Amino acid sequence: MDFHLLRRKSRWPVLAAWAALLLCAPLAAFAGESRDNCVGWIDSLPAQLDTAGTWCMRGNLTTASAGGGGGIQINRNNVVVDCNGYRIENTLPGNRSSGIWASGTNHIVRNCDVRGFFVGVLMSGASNTIEDNLLQDIGHVGIQTDPTTVIRRNHILRVGGDATFEGHNAGIVGGSDITDNVIDTVFANPLVNLNGFVTGISVSGSFGAIERNRIRNLQPAGNGYAWGIHAASSQNYIRYNHIVGPALNKAAQYSIYCQGGESHARDNIVSGFAYTWTSGPTSGITYSIVCNLMGGSNIDKL
Repeated sequence: MDFHLLRRKSRWPVLAAWAALLLCAPLAAFAGESRDNCVGWIDSLPAQLDTAGTWCMRGNLTTASAGGGGGIQINRNNVVVDCNGYRIENTLPGNRSSGIWASGTNHIVRNCDVRGFFVGVLMSGASNTIEDNLLQDIGHVGIQTDPTTVIRRNHILRVGGDATFEGHNAGIVGGSDITDNVIDTVFANPLVNLNGFVTGISVSGSFGAIERNRIRNLQPAGNGYAWGIHAASSQNYIRYNHIVGPALNKAAQYSIYCQGGESHARDNIVSGFAYTWTSGPTSGITYSIVCNLMGGSNIDKL
C-alpha cells in the first residue's frame, strides 16, 4: 500500500472542512456585525428614537404621511441609524415629510434606502455623518444638513418633479466634506415651475473638500438655471468631480459656481454648460467653471 498516497488523500477532507469554516466564519460575523450592538429596532413608521446608540432595521417599511417627520425622527444626541440596506418609503404623492430627520449632534445615518419623501435626510445639528445611502424619487432635496456634516458615498437618484411644488431642487445642500457621491437627475417640473432652478451640490461649510462626485442630468425648467456645484461659503477645495450639464436651456448654467468667497477648483471634468473656460492644458476637455464672479474666487489649473 502506498502510505504517502493514503496520507495525501486523508488530508483533503480535513482541508475541505477547514476551508468551509474559514469561509463561513467571516460571513456570519459580517451578517451580525451591524445588529449585535443595536439598542433598539425600527419596526414601523413614523419612528421616534429617544435613546442614544445604534438603531437598526430588519425589514422594509412604508408610510403615507403628508407632513412632519413621517419617517425616522432622532430626538437624542449620539444616535446611529443603520438600515442594513432596508427601505423606508412614503407612498403619498405631494407629501412634505422627511425620511430621516434629526436636530442633535454626533449622528450617523448609513445603509438606508429612502424613497418618496419630500426631503430624504434632513439634519440641523453639528458633527454628523451621512454615508452609504440610496435616496431616490425625492420631491425636493436629497440630503440637507448643517455645514459641518460629512456626506460620503451616497447615491441620489431622481430629485424633483413634484407637481405641487415650485422651488429650487437639489441633490445635496449643506455639508463640508462631500465626497464620492453620485447624483443622477435633479429636475424641475415644467408644468408648475416658470423658474425651475436645480443644483447638484450646494456646499455651505468652509474649509471642506468636495471631491470625486459624479453629477449628471440636471434639468431646469422655464427660465431657471442649473448649477453643478455651488460653493456658498469660502475656502473650499473642489476637485476630481465629473459634472455633466443639461442638454438644453444652457443660457444661465454654471458647472462650478463659487459665490461665498475664495475657493479653489481644479482637475474637474465638466461638459454641457453655457459658461466655459477652454484654456485648460488638455485638449478635448471643456472647462465650464465660474469661480470669480463674486468674492474673488479663483481657478487652479492642472
